Amino acid sequence: MASATVKCASDAKSCVQATCCEAVTSDTKAPTVVTGTIKFDVQLPATVTAESFVKDAGVKKGVEKGIAKKLDVPPSWVSATLTVGSRRLAQTRKLGKHLHKPSINVEFKVTIYSTAKATQSAAAVQSSLTSATKESDKNAWGKDLTDSVKEEAVAYKDIQVSVSSVARVVVATTTTKPWNAPFGASLSTRSCLASIFLIAFVAGQWPIMP
Repeated sequence: MASATVKCASDAKSCVQATCCEAVTSDTKAPTVVTGTIKFDVQLPATVTAESFVKDAGVKKGVEKGIAKKLDVPPSWVSATLTVGSRRLAQTRKLGKHLHKPSINVEFKVTIYSTAKATQSAAAVQSSLTSATKESDKNAWGKDLTDSVKEEAVAYKDIQVSVSSVARVVVATTTTKPWNAPFGASLSTRSCLASIFLIAFVAGQWPIMP
């Protein structure tokens, strides 16, 4: 989606409506957001609850970093939310007296910008998510998540993540609503009016509108 900026004459504060403004169009596209989910089991000490694990900022950052690594995108493009899985399932996965293996759900979004490389496109990210069906694929996801969480959350340096599923949910395009100018005004006119009002306000004199 193209966006418009406005270039006005130096004496724009004296202009009436948009007569001295020129609309300049740039080719900046709105980002695409790819949404996905991951389910994994994580081996934790018996003294650490699943609730404290998912609330740990380092764990969250590590999961986001692991997702980014697997999808070949910058970590700043990934935002993840972690929650504890089924309590009944978590309780059945106890490993002796010192360990337990709760189930963790991850919902994440990858914001893909127009500057993305071909390997970072929405299509490429979607393909990576939908093709992770083999056990070897899940093991690869588990390794990247394990390594990244260990790097970002030193308290969990001995954990082991086992991924059970990776899935793509939806693809949505984000858009920015234009300024709510008078009904029927074009985008260039709206932008020019906004610029004139701002300049006039700073200069201390409002233009007289017909």
